[in-house]
Amino acid sequence: MISEPLSPPIATAILRDRRLALAVFGFSALNLALFVLHLPTLQCPVLHTFGVPCPGCGLTRAIALLFQGEWRASLTMHAFAPMFVIGLALIGFGALLPNRRRQVFIGA
Repeated sequence: MISEPLSPPIATAILRDRRLALAVFGFSALNLALFVLHLPTLQCPVLHTFGVPCPGCGLTRAIALLFQGEWRASLTMHAFAPMFVIGLALIGFGALLPNRRRQVFIGA
């Protein structure tokens, strides 16, 4: 039986570098804030290049619906919206922890 994971979880890889974690959290929060304020946001490069929606298409709208309390509409738009919000909150929380506590938080 394998006792070690084949690769570390993506959040662990992001949290090892505090600047990267803050950049991921900040960029995501900025994009969501721009959307909520009805200002122009970054468009999906996959959709605009190839004309095919990527797995993340609709995620910003789904998160905005989630924050408005529209759970059913949010889950219909993108099923991973609640998990993405939880993951993003954990990345933001972990990035702000002192270095020693962050290492414990990510299990390093």
